[in-house]
Amino acid sequence: MRLCGGLPVYLSGRDCLLYKTPQMSTIGDFFKRLESKLGIKSPANKEFLLRVAKNRPLSGDQNNYSYVQEYAKNALIYTVVNKISFIASQVPFKLYRVRADGEKVEVKDHEILRRWRFPNKYEGGHEFRKKLCDFYLTTGNAYILPYVVDEDNFEVANLNILPAQDIEIIVGDWLDPIKGYTLNYDGSEKEFSADQVVHWKMANMDYQVGQQYYGMSPLKPLSKVLSTSNTAFDVKIKDFKAGGVKGFISLKNEEASLDEEQAQALIDKVLSNRLALINDDAQFEEVGLSIADMDVVNSIKKDFDLICSAYGVNPGLFEGDTTFENQRMYMRSLYTQVIMPMLYSLYDRINAMWVTKVQSNLLLLPDFENVKELEEDLLMRAVQVNQAEWLTINEKREATGKPRLDDDLFDKPFFELGKTPADDFKLPPDQRNPMGTTSRQSVNETRQTRVEQQDGSEDADSQKVRKELKQLKEDVEEIKRKKSKRKLFE
Repeated sequence: MRLCGGLPVYLSGRDCLLYKTPQMSTIGDFFKRLESKLGIKSPANKEFLLRVAKNRPLSGDQNNYSYVQEYAKNALIYTVVNKISFIASQVPFKLYRVRADGEKVEVKDHEILRRWRFPNKYEGGHEFRKKLCDFYLTTGNAYILPYVVDEDNFEVANLNILPAQDIEIIVGDWLDPIKGYTLNYDGSEKEFSADQVVHWKMANMDYQVGQQYYGMSPLKPLSKVLSTSNTAFDVKIKDFKAGGVKGFISLKNEEASLDEEQAQALIDKVLSNRLALINDDAQFEEVGLSIADMDVVNSIKKDFDLICSAYGVNPGLFEGDTTFENQRMYMRSLYTQVIMPMLYSLYDRINAMWVTKVQSNLLLLPDFENVKELEEDLLMRAVQVNQAEWLTINEKREATGKPRLDDDLFDKPFFELGKTPADDFKLPPDQRNPMGTTSRQSVNETRQTRVEQQDGSEDADSQKVRKELKQLKEDVEEIKRKKSKRKLFE
């Protein structure tokens, strides 16, 4: 990265030393110095600097329009993206108030919840979030424009999605690289400040001409796959229209024959691409696919597998002949590897650009607690947490996504009865077994010693009660022995 009067300039070439120019009267002087000292000529970087100098928006990936079109016309892309976005849009959410100690308390009623459920008058919450995910998964960028009616309280009247393919970023200086956004739609241009727009984007390692400010579309590295899949579908359609020999119609009985009316009906059905058996004597013998046809089918399958891998989805999720257990495993993988990271990334931006502006200690998060595909993970976690005796009940509840209980009793750890105190194991070496651990006999002797010490510290009444209970227990045992002897003699 190089600095031009405080502006970030990303130059192509091997040299990446920091080069700072002195004060210059024109941007042209900078190019002359740049070309003479570094010997680098880059029209793309010149365009970038000219846009920065004139405070003009920086163009994003010019293929964003084609990405949106691919989503609409390519069946493979639509199948994968639609599956992810539809499920992600159905995930519930919760609003929390974070206390000073970091504890989260759920907020059941708030304007933020109502607005996220009903973003605007023409879209429901599920439709809004699905479209948002569609833009994100297709172009790598998604833009939300909150319409603020009260700047002091940041009261939002509605939320609107801006078309990602029509948005350009206005770059600033190196301390504040994004000054705003420009919407070029239907022949008009509308500018928004950086604080007005929630920009949710994927990572982009392309630092040429400021492209790092935009998200990179997952379809960009799949451009050749999209091309081959579209070609394969075109070939398949042409082959289908061209017809060719699909099979033969023959008679089961060699002596059987068709009359003139039956033969004409058969010809009409063949010409109209509608085949049906005229009588029981006729049969249709299908010809298998050619090698070229098989290559087309296999090519489409391989392209689909690559697209699924690019989005982190198991292709088996779309196969109908898999077992129920496999489908459940694929859905669980979809949630843990794709939907959960994606939604946490979205809510990070929502909280930073909207929720915390309403109130700094509020937090909007997705709620995966009641997702059926994740119930097994939640149950396993609950069992593991329950076995951790060193945790308090409230700590266990927090670890499993449940709210804390106010009683102080639940902030203390509980242990099972019959546990041996650690002091009982502090015995001299000669009373330990050869393996270095305390023997059962030593432990029992230590317990007996502790009981005798407790008996000596008790008062006379307590000792008397203890002796009476002991005597009563012995009498009961004696009566049981006598009864058992009588049964033997009888």
